[in-house]
Amino acid sequence: MAKLQPIFSWQKYEGAAEDSKEQFQYQLGQEHIVVANSINATIDDESYFTRARQTSFTWLDNKPIWTKTITGTIVGTAVTNYPHGITNIDTVIEIKGAAQQQKPLTGTAVPLPSLDPNTLANSVGIYMDATNLIIDAANNNLNGFLFSATIYYTKT
Repeated sequence: MAKLQPIFSWQKYEGAAEDSKEQFQYQLGQEHIVVANSINATIDDESYFTRARQTSFTWLDNKPIWTKTITGTIVGTAVTNYPHGITNIDTVIEIKGAAQQQKPLTGTAVPLPSLDPNTLANSVGIYMDATNLIIDAANNNLNGFLFSATIYYTKT
């Protein structure tokens, strides 16, 4: 199967008068990224990876947003540390994830963090410090659940 090719277009460059000339501008739309991922997995802007990588987005301070996904198993009522291996974190933007009983899913899956409004003791917290992603399970309700959590952050 042939690989999907990026979209190219000619546009007039709007700069200083001495630089005014036609430039070949590379344009890559979000739709193209999604299609390319599904066909040949050459562009990973929309995918989840367990290695740290820069996304195509920037934060409010114009720093690039990075992402990394951590996986593991929730351990009973313990506060469990999972080393994330990320250095030079400036701003943590978001931490989100999910946990499920087994793969393939035949039982229960919950978002992370998870707040059970009926029984607060069934809630699970997720947070991080400079070295670890931390899962805080209040009881054994999710013991043994497999989880994945994605961290979005900027670097110093």
